[in-house]
Amino acid sequence: MEHRRLDAVDGWRALCVLGVILAHLSDQSSIGFTGPPAGLLQTLFRPLLPEMGNNGVTIFFVISGFVIVRSLLQEEREFGGLSLKGFYARRTFRIVPPIVLYLSVILACAAFGLVAVDPTIFRVLTFTCNLPDANCGGILGAHTWSLSVEEQFYLFAPLVFSSFRSARGKVIAGLCAGLVAVLLVTQVLNLSGPLASLRNFLPISAGMLCALNEHRLRPRLAHGGSFTLLLGVASLFVVGRLMDTRLGAIFFVVQIAIVCFCLMHSAFANSAAARALAWPPLVQVGRASYGIYLWQQLATYPFPGAGPGFYLVAVVACVAVALVLFRFVETPLIRIGRNLSWREPMPLPA
Repeated sequence: MEHRRLDAVDGWRALCVLGVILAHLSDQSSIGFTGPPAGLLQTLFRPLLPEMGNNGVTIFFVISGFVIVRSLLQEEREFGGLSLKGFYARRTFRIVPPIVLYLSVILACAAFGLVAVDPTIFRVLTFTCNLPDANCGGILGAHTWSLSVEEQFYLFAPLVFSSFRSARGKVIAGLCAGLVAVLLVTQVLNLSGPLASLRNFLPISAGMLCALNEHRLRPRLAHGGSFTLLLGVASLFVVGRLMDTRLGAIFFVVQIAIVCFCLMHSAFANSAAARALAWPPLVQVGRASYGIYLWQQLATYPFPGAGPGFYLVAVVACVAVALVLFRFVETPLIRIGRNLSWREPMPLPA
């Protein structure tokens, strides 16, 4: 099966990073959607904002597992095997330079007294900000916990493909089952710490499983309609509200299953909703979503006295800067990572 980029998946990325921005404007900026004239927004809209952020991160995780496995499968089909050197070179040049640039700007802002940051911000470069009690420079580094989850998982993913070529689907399915068991145990026993943090590997594993079964899912979802997809999206918000209950672990698993369905449906179905997700401007924002995710933390920082107008300009500037950086900085660096591989250049990593 020929590997092609799925524009609807990039559309999902754009919506997810927008959800994260709205959630952060609500809970960490200086406006918080509270008080006049935002009282109506608070009443009608704010209860959905945490779910926008939580759903957005879960969707990002599922997408990461899905697109990484698709690229690995494509490499295997083309070259008969995998190059670990090539994989890690591509990931390094994709992930590290934007973070270094982000940290440089944060430190410059701190030097001018615009933001508050402490030396623990450098822990961001170790990709361990998801560990319990990790201090990564306060607000301006806290969001990199999700990047830490992904990079830690990427240390494992290509090894599975290299070591379990004939049974990798069963291995990933077993991993998902094990992570669900860990999730349920930690929820029932009210445990925290490293064991509980393993739950974040579950959506990435689910995305990997979707990619391994793409040939089975594609014909089953190719004729779905928009109503089914919209119903799935609506159910994410309902499930999100239930994740704070005693059955939160079960609803987290349900959330991941719904996310997998929505992503696969929009990627393979020819419905109006799926085509809307493939709208070119949305796709472009989605392709730059990694940079937007990094910079939105500065754009939503709690600047004293900042109002809605300031944050509107800041968010628009964040998106614009990320788009420019993706085009003129990130894309050339991705090509360098490709060319350092042992094999012929691969399609640009997602």
